[in-house]
Amino acid sequence: MAEFEISPIREGRPVKIIDDKERACYDLLDKLKIKYQRVDYNFYPTTEVGKELITETLGTLDIKNLVFNDKHHRHYYLVVMLKKQRFDQKAFRNAFHLGKITMSSADDLKNVLNSHPGAISITELMYDQAGQVGVYFQSDVLATKYFRFHPNENHATLRISTEDLVHKLMPGLHHEIHRWEFSGCG
Repeated sequence: MAEFEISPIREGRPVKIIDDKERACYDLLDKLKIKYQRVDYNFYPTTEVGKELITETLGTLDIKNLVFNDKHHRHYYLVVMLKKQRFDQKAFRNAFHLGKITMSSADDLKNVLNSHPGAISITELMYDQAGQVGVYFQSDVLATKYFRFHPNENHATLRISTEDLVHKLMPGLHHEIHRWEFSGCG
């Protein structure tokens, strides 16, 4: 197996774009006039050492994106939180007065966000044309200088300012941010 390799931080889009999903991400960021930097790698690391190298190189926190849905599959909930914390579903449901929710299936992710488990990116909200997905950020994530995500493909990681996330990207994606303190999560 090849050794994990990561680039230094680079400005703007890469010369070689893998597919239309990746191109759509860069086109959106450019249209919204959002400055972004990226690191490229030969494959997404499966070891913590590789993942930590991405975090250190970009100077960002490691996050996770979880997607849940209601029992009728009409409403979806994208939860963006620190990777090191455990998600407390009951506390989340109580905070937002929600009924029972379950982790979204691979089919749901494909149909609603044009994505798949383990690779959900904030910019895939562009595919939520019906407005079915509510977006819930842990306050700690929004308190950082930079926000990181994949360009709709898992061979690079981008960073933008959290200010641009809140004031340009989310409005450009036509999604409102719901903040949550995530009390009760360990």
